Amino acid sequence: MRMKNRSLLIAIISLSLILGLATGFHVFYSLFLISSAICILSIIWAYFNTWGLNIEYHREYSELRVGNSIRTQISLHNKTIFPKLNLSVTDLYELSYNPAEILLNIPAHKKEDITLTVLLEQRGVFSVRGAMVKSIDPLDLSHISRGSRLPRELIVFPKVLDIPPFSMPYGEITGEGASERTDPLGSTSISTIREYQPGDSTRNIHWPSTARTGKIMLKQFDSGKENILWIMLDMDSSVHSGTAPYNTEELSIIAAASIAHAYFKIGWAVGLICHGNQSYIIHPQQDKQVLDQIMIALATIGSEGKTTISALFAYWEGSLSVKSDNLVVITPNRDPYFINLLESPSNNATPLALVIVESDSFNESWDKQNTVRHTAQGNLPIYSISKDDDIKSSLSHPYQRPN
Repeated sequence: MRMKNRSLLIAIISLSLILGLATGFHVFYSLFLISSAICILSIIWAYFNTWGLNIEYHREYSELRVGNSIRTQISLHNKTIFPKLNLSVTDLYELSYNPAEILLNIPAHKKEDITLTVLLEQRGVFSVRGAMVKSIDPLDLSHISRGSRLPRELIVFPKVLDIPPFSMPYGEITGEGASERTDPLGSTSISTIREYQPGDSTRNIHWPSTARTGKIMLKQFDSGKENILWIMLDMDSSVHSGTAPYNTEELSIIAAASIAHAYFKIGWAVGLICHGNQSYIIHPQQDKQVLDQIMIALATIGSEGKTTISALFAYWEGSLSVKSDNLVVITPNRDPYFINLLESPSNNATPLALVIVESDSFNESWDKQNTVRHTAQGNLPIYSISKDDDIKSSLSHPYQRPN
């Protein structure tokens, strides 16, 4: 509306001046002077409507993560004898696709206290400013803003879902057994007894310890594998689709952040490798600082890379992995060659799971059941995430592949 009004006024000023100079008619000069005066008065109104206005604010938030909110308490004090009319108050418009805004009038010598709640909808590093008050003239021609101009950097981390850890393949898993969760380190000889964790199989309960402690205790096996997990995230631009914030990139980031959090919570060392607009190789450690590094990387990475998931896997296997490593791959690439490569017994490390973010789900004609039927056979658990799925549910249960 503002642009239309301003463009119309500028057109009237320009046309009346041209016609006045061309014809010499006083009516065009009068129209030029009147429209110019309106333009000047609108600027003066907008300026003095914020003069003498004191702005104070205080922000309240816990964790800066997509899906959480920032609550801002704003106090506006009109110290003049004139009322302040048609004021627009906004805050943190950089962090949301639908920024919070309120319109209000403040009487002379009065104080208004308002609260704005901003939903965090975008991950990333943002330079934000204080709460802003925008003055709008009655004709919506001029807008003048007041507020803190000193920028402050905020990092908004990706959304994390509370999911159970994945299972390693436990022998030949087919049919209903394919969706049964097992001990992530399932194997042959008992090494210790530990407390039950979400996602563990109940087949390895140690009943004497359970009876003695009153807690569910499990037999911990030693398979030569260590509690080490690499998360391989595919940021190849050629395989991603959709428009932010609903695209394969964001679904992949949510999956990676949730998996990293799930395994760190049960005591695993977690690392990350991805090549996008930036390249990250974060070696696995059971350290909160390393988890924070992973979350910062996931907050800033974009799907602008040129490295295919097959090339990334080959580099990781040849340069970074060891026999005791476990691997989760997250990719929109449903290439049968790569799936077979992951399941090859010649792999140096153990693929723990493959998470496929269905890029075709952003097409209206996509048929998920048909896609599942054409997935290659094998023992590797595959988790499928599509556009309209409950991501938490999708990451909690692998789908069954044909025998």
